[in-house]
Amino acid sequence: MSGRLPRVAVALSVLAVATGAALALGRTTPLFQDFPDSVVAQIPVGGDPTNVSALPNAEYLYVGNETTDYVTVVRLTDRTVVARVAAGQSPWELMAHPSGDYVYTGDLNSNSVSVIRTSDNTVIAAVPVGESPCQLAFRPAGDFAYVANSASNNVSVIRTSDDSVVATVRVGDNPRGIACLPDGNYVYTANCYSGNVSGIRTSDNTVVATVHVGGEPHRVAALLDGSHVYVTRRGDNKVLVIRTSDNTLVDSLVSGASACGMVMLPGSEFAYVANIGDNTVSVIRTSTNTLVTTIPVGHTPWGVTAPAAGDFVYTSDRSGQSVTVIGYRRRHDVCPVLILAPTGTLDSGTSIVPRVVVKNLGISADVFPVTLCIGAGYTGTVQDTLPAGFSDTVSFPAWTAAPAGRLPVVCFTGLQSDEDTANDTLTDSVLVLRASIHDVSAVSITVPAGTVDFGTVCIPQAVVRNLGRQEETFPVTMQIGVAYSQSVSESLAAGISDTVSFPAWTATPTGVLPVTCFTALVGDENPTNDTINDSVRVVGPPVHDVGAVAILSPTGTVYTGDTVIPRARISNFGNTAERFFDVRFRIGPSYDRTVSVTQTLQPDSTVELTFEPWVAEPGNRVVSCSTMLTSDANRANDKVASTVRAFQQTALHIEHDQSDRLEVGQGKTYQFHALIDGDAGGVVEVAQPLVPAGWSLRLLNENGTNELTDTDADGMPDLGYVMPGESCWFSLEVKTPSGLVGDTASLAQRTFLVAGQLGNDPAVADTAFLNLTLVPGFSVHNFPNPFIIRTAFVIGLPGDGKVTLTVYTRAGKRVCRVLENADMPAGVHFVGWDGVNDNGRGIAPGTYEYLLDYVHAGKTDRIRKRLVLTRE
Repeated sequence: MSGRLPRVAVALSVLAVATGAALALGRTTPLFQDFPDSVVAQIPVGGDPTNVSALPNAEYLYVGNETTDYVTVVRLTDRTVVARVAAGQSPWELMAHPSGDYVYTGDLNSNSVSVIRTSDNTVIAAVPVGESPCQLAFRPAGDFAYVANSASNNVSVIRTSDDSVVATVRVGDNPRGIACLPDGNYVYTANCYSGNVSGIRTSDNTVVATVHVGGEPHRVAALLDGSHVYVTRRGDNKVLVIRTSDNTLVDSLVSGASACGMVMLPGSEFAYVANIGDNTVSVIRTSTNTLVTTIPVGHTPWGVTAPAAGDFVYTSDRSGQSVTVIGYRRRHDVCPVLILAPTGTLDSGTSIVPRVVVKNLGISADVFPVTLCIGAGYTGTVQDTLPAGFSDTVSFPAWTAAPAGRLPVVCFTGLQSDEDTANDTLTDSVLVLRASIHDVSAVSITVPAGTVDFGTVCIPQAVVRNLGRQEETFPVTMQIGVAYSQSVSESLAAGISDTVSFPAWTATPTGVLPVTCFTALVGDENPTNDTINDSVRVVGPPVHDVGAVAILSPTGTVYTGDTVIPRARISNFGNTAERFFDVRFRIGPSYDRTVSVTQTLQPDSTVELTFEPWVAEPGNRVVSCSTMLTSDANRANDKVASTVRAFQQTALHIEHDQSDRLEVGQGKTYQFHALIDGDAGGVVEVAQPLVPAGWSLRLLNENGTNELTDTDADGMPDLGYVMPGESCWFSLEVKTPSGLVGDTASLAQRTFLVAGQLGNDPAVADTAFLNLTLVPGFSVHNFPNPFIIRTAFVIGLPGDGKVTLTVYTRAGKRVCRVLENADMPAGVHFVGWDGVNDNGRGIAPGTYEYLLDYVHAGKTDRIRKRLVLTRE
């Protein structure tokens, strides 16, 4: 016997090897090009797709649909729509959480963000944000999501651990795009109406840069190393490049018409830009900022995404109601697409012609063998010729269905030069049924069914059928509950059905009773269809009983001032459908609302009710829900109660902003205080302000005697535990630069940020500002000194006044009046002198004296110094 494997085993082995190779490589390596540049598929998704986001594992793609209020889920292994998730109104933009466990959608018309749990595609939260939320971005750690709110001109910061908005950041007008740098330290927004890009520091959610780019900036994406961000500008079809180290616009290049969505291809140097004006995607090489190719895609490509593997790029084609798949171009790639026959169920002995659809996905015409295996007994191979991009239906020699049972159907192509063997094999199965001679079955139970009244007498009936090839006589049994079991004899010709009647049954007892009918033909060759099961509900005299089951909201704790939608669950415990009764909901002494149940509530069914919104008031409140059915027979279950406590939301205030003027060399201590609003206190930490060159800053206690210490070693000095509503004071000691030099950069106004936060919740934070203007003392010197041609007098004035500056010989003879009663404001002034006398002629080298008179506040101050003029 030969050691060759059967063809089915060979086919399955090929499938296993191809699958293992694909998993090992992680992606198919192209032979002659290093980025996806060819449309390999288009996936119909319907609706009005505006944006796409793939899960990190590249198993599923989520598509936002603006006009249908749902998110489409596409399984990427077979590019099939597997779910539609109802989100908020107009889910315009969406982004997968870095973990892949959730997808966040920006719901344009409901001003919220929906959180979809990807394990079961359930919306688990709706987070209120600003007006018309557009694009979203996550920090790489996934701890915060940033939402660009286009109509309210701000960014909402969502803490993903509890899906709450912890900050709102004002940016430019109409922020449409947003992206986070890979290190998570900065977020950039593209502000369409104001023509600029805002840079937000994520540590304190502060705008630290505004870069003017002009036009209509629409989307933004960051390079993988964070060195640059790229911005699409729709109005003039450009892509702009901003260097993040100094937030400078460094380059621009022309993309397609109306450049919109943009994504960086992971692990590469390529950016993909969706151009809604000409239905293309532009590919940019970021190392040189050059346009390397343009790919035609579906109609109006709005959004674009690329999974972490970088194998494919996906665009949401808004007007085309589809998703375009851009993949690697291959010269040779053929594969089976669909097994047409045999599939499903066939009777044993049926003769059919096996047929399979194959396709040439490459860019070259190819001739290749196609093999089909059915079970262990059939293998057929035919040769096919296909031009690039074409499909064909391949027919094989006829097959007679045998043996009985489920048989594997495997089709594979055998092109020697195929560059993607992962798609070469396709599997299915066919169920071959044995033709039975003796086979009768129970088809349906017609009586009893549904609901019957207690004590009713009825004639049980069931439909049976002879599926075999000869007439049969057999018993049929009907069982109802545990007390009724009757059998009758039935005779049926081959292929005939009949309704069988049984002895009368009296409906008893009350409740849901199982109903079973089965045939018992001796020698039945298919006993799997002999039995059928159903149930009947026996109801007694009408019992009216509805009750409150649970209070769903509010429960536990809420924040004071929150708007809560009260919700409760009620049930019908009786045996009669109920409607038109009231349900009352109360919260403390001030909230009392009633709703009327107008929809029919069936027995043993439950409904959730919502009531008018309640604005949470501080303190503990009793919450109750009561049903008010007039004919209720059981009042004990009418009411359910619980409690809710409203906390005041914690807020930290660092007070107060201050401004002052200090002279050179002067020191001063400024006092600030921390105040916590809320129901609980906490440990307050104060960040050390940045210290400019020449300055000295120290954080001290209230009395200014001891420095604040970092007791928990987290890099921030601790102010200590602060009780709610009480002010805790601390000091900032400031010492200015000690002297006046030629470089006066240190004399500008300085703003020191005094930032505090709660140690257990860094999101609860605040800042105060100390604005200091440094003014010099009364001083003068010249530099250079000695000088050859020109020198400059540096004059420091602590206040406004009149200044006279005169140069004399050492004998006291006036040489030059440089300034005479000149009005000068406080500050540092430079006055140049070319070493000339009052007549404008150069003076001889030597040592001279100069006298500075400063008239201010009714008095005169004077300084005398020497200078040296040399010709060497």
